[in-house]
Amino acid sequence: MWGTCTTDCPENAVFVLDAQPGSLTRIIFIREWLVELLWLGLFYSMYRRWRSASPLQQRAMGPAFVAGVVLGVSHYAHITARQLGVGVDTVIALSSLWTFCIVAVCAGFLGGLVWRRMLLAQTLAGLGSAMRASDNRADVRDALATALRDSSMQLLFREPDSGAW
Repeated sequence: MWGTCTTDCPENAVFVLDAQPGSLTRIIFIREWLVELLWLGLFYSMYRRWRSASPLQQRAMGPAFVAGVVLGVSHYAHITARQLGVGVDTVIALSSLWTFCIVAVCAGFLGGLVWRRMLLAQTLAGLGSAMRASDNRADVRDALATALRDSSMQLLFREPDSGAW
């Protein structure tokens, strides 16, 4: 019946009451700002993980991190604009940006995973030739650090006699 309604249609086909209670608007307002607090917590968590990661991991996480930040900011802007009564075109544009960012986050994760796999293949190829060229442990460490593009890495070897690292 409501699917083919052309005139005298209800505002909300699934609304049970005759009118929306006044408290529902306040509940929706509180819900939306609680979601924004959740976004802030997510940003903080993502930032902490990114800062504590190695340079290699930071490069892999970077695209998803940036897209996630833009996603959160655009969602925050969308909610704020809607609640402040900004023009419909602006709210729709922010909603579209927010929706696009969901895809960008997925693409960022995929891009980071693909980049990491490609780097792993390059690293193994370069490391194999470097290990054939020298038996010196310092050279192996330097070759691995160069291949991984991480000069801060350490390589530990177990001493066969003492069992120490």
